[in-house]
Amino acid sequence: MIVFLIGFRGSGKTTIAPLLAERLDCPWLDVDEIIQQTTGQSIVEIFEEAGEAGFRQVESEVIQRVIQDHPADARLVLSLGGGAIMHPQTREAVAEHGPCIWLRAPVHVLWERIEDDRDNVPRPALTDLDPLEEIHRLLAVREPVYADCADYDIDTSQFNAQQVADQIVQWCKQDDTR
Repeated sequence: MIVFLIGFRGSGKTTIAPLLAERLDCPWLDVDEIIQQTTGQSIVEIFEEAGEAGFRQVESEVIQRVIQDHPADARLVLSLGGGAIMHPQTREAVAEHGPCIWLRAPVHVLWERIEDDRDNVPRPALTDLDPLEEIHRLLAVREPVYADCADYDIDTSQFNAQQVADQIVQWCKQDDTR
């Protein structure tokens, strides 16, 4: 079983994934890292070369491969890119293979986190808009999809990373099949 983490950039997926995996006693993978290792390119380079549609296709293929290669009887925490769930094949795969956890936060918190991390994690602009406006616009499109896909959601601005991981584990324990 795979526990999928979805949410906008800055929602905490990369921070929460290893904490959650430790609590669930399983490995974790970050799709963006796998893409970079597989292609030998940064996310920014792929966006520049192939555009968002090309990147989303590569991303979907990587997610499909991780699912296929992962034993069905073993747990895994898989952190997806912020827009990964927008690809129809990815949504289908997530719905079929495990619980989907939506990590969310208010726009101002996402913006602050992205700005604080800008020097450490180069992220491609997805529009020509001001970064704060880009977050507003993209969330308007993505939030209904996140909500539709999520089996559980948590506002990561209300708790520290340890508490978020603990709450997800508690949710997972409600049903022994997770």
